Amino acid sequence: HLFDEIILVDDASPDNTYELALELGTLKTTKVKRPPRRKIKRRKVKVKKPDRELEEPKKGQTVLLSIQGFPIGSGRGVPTNRKIKVGNIEVGGDAPISVQSMTNTLTTNVNETVRQIHELTEIGADIVRVSCPDKDSSIALKKIIEQVSVPIVADIHFHHKRAIEAAVSGAHCLRINPGNIGSREKVREVLKAAKDNNCSIRIGVNAGSLEKNLLEKYKEPCPEALVESAINNIKLLEDEDFFNFKISVKASDIFLTTKAYRLL
Repeated sequence: HLFDEIILVDDASPDNTYELALELGTLKTTKVKRPPRRKIKRRKVKVKKPDRELEEPKKGQTVLLSIQGFPIGSGRGVPTNRKIKVGNIEVGGDAPISVQSMTNTLTTNVNETVRQIHELTEIGADIVRVSCPDKDSSIALKKIIEQVSVPIVADIHFHHKRAIEAAVSGAHCLRINPGNIGSREKVREVLKAAKDNNCSIRIGVNAGSLEKNLLEKYKEPCPEALVESAINNIKLLEDEDFFNFKISVKASDIFLTTKAYRLL
């Protein structure tokens, strides 16, 4: 995860953030007043020192943080689980934490997209995700992949044909929500394309696009709804004998996201 800016809430000090960070570019800090919110019971967390000494970032530098809270480049791995590969990058198991970011260009603008991927690579991205909302974008992926050195994840939302096209174009991983792809037969087609092209899958569950039946059941996005969606989608893939996948559950509310991962 790449951050261009750190928001300091009220009188918060950035010192602990710096202890968890690796300086890489330009950092902008902005002070804001915390908006009113419901009371949340908090507990004190002792911040571990990084495995190696890091200099305190100077004014105008970027800080790169890992979502697990370990400094990028510290070599700390994630808890034991199944390891998969996204291109030449190992993810999960005892693999070091990898850093992923996403382009915000039109994918059909190949030159601009390639330029942005190179910029992300230069400041430490191990994997880059690229949006494929239409056929022209998924086809353009082939030209993009030929010009970059990092693994590319194709971001697919609803149309299963975009996932198939992206896999054929050389994507190293497909970001999909199988529950939004359509019928089981369409999911099977996507999985076949992934297997045929040695492509892993990221099951991406998002609070903003939960399945209608889960929203009706839970009334609103919540950790339980995110986890149930993830488990349903995992079953879809495993029932088809596909295990080359990783899982993401997320929401704009960090507390909701954290609880969902703990439940998962």
